[in-house]
Amino acid sequence: MRRLKLTGEQARKLTDARLQALPRMIREMEDARTRVSAYGRVLKERCKNLRLRKYAGVSPVFERIWRAEIGEA
Repeated sequence: MRRLKLTGEQARKLTDARLQALPRMIREMEDARTRVSAYGRVLKERCKNLRLRKYAGVSPVFERIWRAEIGEA
């Protein structure tokens, strides 16, 4: 995420807690959760027998991923 203005090295050095506390990361995760929830609702309506779990993830650099389980679809 260039919008964070971090180099890959700086992002790799951040702890998970510090990475997840960055305002931009928080906004990106909220957006990802919203999109995953909406997509999950559509899948559930179309495929009633599916028991999918939903996950959202954001990444400032390839090596660092913040992921969260959203729940069942």
